[in-house]
Amino acid sequence: MKYALITGLLMSFLSSHALSSSILNKTDLRENGNSYVLEQNRRFIESLESCTPREDGSYRVIVQGFSLFSKLKMNISGAVVDTLAGLPLEERSLISPKHNGTRVTQKTIEIAGKKIELCLVVSEVLWDLAAANLIAIANEFKPDFILLSGKGSTRAVIETGGRNKSGSGSGYLGNGTNAGPLNRPRSRRIDPRYKSSKVIKSSWHYEKILKASRPFIEALDHKVELGDEGRAENNYICNNIHYALLQSATEGNIELAGGLLRPSMMQEEIPAIGFFHYPSNTLNSDPGTELSSWSLVIKEIIKAQLNL
Repeated sequence: MKYALITGLLMSFLSSHALSSSILNKTDLRENGNSYVLEQNRRFIESLESCTPREDGSYRVIVQGFSLFSKLKMNISGAVVDTLAGLPLEERSLISPKHNGTRVTQKTIEIAGKKIELCLVVSEVLWDLAAANLIAIANEFKPDFILLSGKGSTRAVIETGGRNKSGSGSGYLGNGTNAGPLNRPRSRRIDPRYKSSKVIKSSWHYEKILKASRPFIEALDHKVELGDEGRAENNYICNNIHYALLQSATEGNIELAGGLLRPSMMQEEIPAIGFFHYPSNTLNSDPGTELSSWSLVIKEIIKAQLNL
């Protein structure tokens, strides 16, 4: 089944690669950037680095975060994912080139007496590639819930929607190096077929999750709020992956990398999808203890979404 899925995806990518030069000249990341995303995604799929369902009847949840960007020594979103995975503190939120943009760990835990199969994903902070690789993982794992996360501003934010809008900032490679023009949007739209004003509502129980997570977040001396649906200021790679997954799941596919990639989320039942922004002032004096506390927040979010 896995090899059939991979073959089908690769055939789709190859046919997309045969676009005319007139279309290639209208790319989102310019020709070199789009080709880089296409090649990295191809290598990721061929590597078979994914999660697979292990037990019938278990809940399946993807928890995703990001690797380094800007001058960060540790990205809290990827570090919490790696805390759940049990990685040593010094390895959390790091990713090497051998992972082709996405590192995956699978683990089974219990929440409220129920088995939860976790697919723990750390993505490079790269336009379109983070989304394309995660859609491939979802097609293999078939999750009930996809919890995306990233580092935000002063407050924790539970996002309520994604917007088809791209900012102009470059992405970052796994070691925190700015990718420059190799991964910088040319278009202000994620999917050029639709207007940048298009918004897709998040499919998770965000009001219930706000209520369940607030006591735990406030215990960490942070505030949490619901973000306005598709808020305009949320236009970096966090929104890119959120919007791409929402559109792929609800509307059939998403056009990425200038049309070279058109991944579809091929599931009979559409998973709940949501995005959580951690506050920026984190990981200060005792990062190990703080990460353990934030991992409890993530478990409460999962518990609330799955009605456990």
